[in-house]
Amino acid sequence: FNEIYNLKRRGAAELVADFLLQLSPPADADACTLTLPFEKALIAARLGIKPESFSRALLRLKEIGVEVSGAEVTISSRAALAKLLHQAAPAAEA
Repeated sequence: FNEIYNLKRRGAAELVADFLLQLSPPADADACTLTLPFEKALIAARLGIKPESFSRALLRLKEIGVEVSGAEVTISSRAALAKLLHQAAPAAEA
């Protein structure tokens, strides 16, 4: 249920940011480098977005320090990704 809720309430950049945070290894450092486990088109399908939306989301995330080279992703600040998710979180309904 939570996954469906997130897919419906978040934009592409937030979905991709959340995906990257889930992939990032637990570490004390805010920065990390990871390898995408699947092709970008498959990740986009899993997130419920089009491949071109996935690409645009990665470009948007570049503004907050996410660099992509092929399947390798470097995140300069996991805190910045988390902040993006927090800002995009819908207010709880009463």
